[in-house]
Amino acid sequence: MANKLVAVYILVSIVVVAATMWVSPVAAEGDDNESFKSCYKECEDECKEDGTNSEMCEVKCHAKCGVEEVKD
Repeated sequence: MANKLVAVYILVSIVVVAATMWVSPVAAEGDDNESFKSCYKECEDECKEDGTNSEMCEVKCHAKCGVEEVKD
């Protein structure tokens, strides 16, 4: 039983480390995505002014600005 618990602990630790090392595509692209960054900042500011919480603004603005960047 103890061996199974150790194996599960190691597996969970590996998953957590992998998840924390994940780099978002926005951060990985560096300065190549200035249009996305400016779109996102503008969208986020407008969204928060409307009283929407930050999590919903993040989802909304990523979707909106991501689509616009793909179009370009």
